[in-house]
Amino acid sequence: MAAAPPDPPFTSADASATLAQACSLADLSSDEAQLIRLGENAIYRLEQQGVVVRIARSIDILKDAQKEVAVASWLRDAGLPGAEATSHDQPIVVHGRPVTFWKLIDDSGTEPPLEDLARVLRQLHNLPVPASLALPDFDIFDRVSERIAKSADLTDAEREFLTGRLAQLRSTTRALTSPCPDRPCTETHTRTT
Repeated sequence: MAAAPPDPPFTSADASATLAQACSLADLSSDEAQLIRLGENAIYRLEQQGVVVRIARSIDILKDAQKEVAVASWLRDAGLPGAEATSHDQPIVVHGRPVTFWKLIDDSGTEPPLEDLARVLRQLHNLPVPASLALPDFDIFDRVSERIAKSADLTDAEREFLTGRLAQLRSTTRALTSPCPDRPCTETHTRTT
């Protein structure tokens, strides 16, 4: 199997240039931005403005970014605590990369008790998904095939092994059943990284 051409590298310089223009368009300052992570996305913290900026690698992620903002709005309206998008019209596209803006959640340093997590999860799993949200079925292997095919670091043998293993895992998970069909526990998937 021939490998797909690798994606161009997503460097910190690319992310920084995208951040500066995105912040300018959103009337934010990127002067004191702190890079939290550079991986699938570039994630920046704008401490003074209480905002986190998330920059996706490519335009291929635009529909996911739109879905993530819509899901966050739905959960906010349902009263569930979680990541909340800012009031900016978003996502925006800068340098061919979807960019979203999120309210900064400060770390209190205190871990919440498991009972709090259980309560929120129960609420989430009992929420019917609004028809207007049109969420796709959850795919735990979303984009894995593409990443294997485009990886410049794999040998042909490694690529063949990973592709075969992925097919096995897909087959195994198709046989699984969910106790809560038509609920967010099987339908929503919001990337945070």
